Amino acid sequence: MTENRKTLLAAAALALLVLAVFAFFYSRQPHASEPSEPLTATSFKLNTVVTITLYDSRDQAILDGAMELCDEYERIFSRTLPESELYRLNAGTLPQEDGAYILSDPLADLVGQGLSYSELSGGAFDITIGPVSSLWDFTSGTALLPDEEELSQALYAGRQIHFVTCSRWLEGQARQSALLQGMPVTSIPNAINTN
Repeated sequence: MTENRKTLLAAAALALLVLAVFAFFYSRQPHASEPSEPLTATSFKLNTVVTITLYDSRDQAILDGAMELCDEYERIFSRTLPESELYRLNAGTLPQEDGAYILSDPLADLVGQGLSYSELSGGAFDITIGPVSSLWDFTSGTALLPDEEELSQALYAGRQIHFVTCSRWLEGQARQSALLQGMPVTSIPNAINTN
């Protein structure tokens, strides 16, 4: 057998081996002619409808675990579920230590992030707006516009805020506002040094 012929046979054998390996792995892949349906679950969680879809797995345990994670988050972060940690914080029924409420790490992290975003947005994002937004009762299905007195009570309930104006005219306007009814208002006219 000549040297060229041996090399040619070795190359052909190697090519067949590579082809066989390729064919083996190709046969194990799903083909377009075999459509696989995604695995989906839908449930009412977190005060909304949650749908989770798995496209790359048929493992029901992954789907169940994701839904259980939603339940865990709801037990911590729900504003409307009476047994949730956040609800109990808002109601003032969580245990305290040295005058401060004891929070789980996840809730403490969320509150910290919320306060950070509030600071970054100059107060446009406000994690304390719950009493105000609940006046609209978005989940009832009926549009309800609260009046100014209800808004004022929700905005300032339990807060000690003293409003200071820069003119007597503005003080008078503030005292007439339904939003500021019962709130202390003081005028410091010409408080800005223009010299």
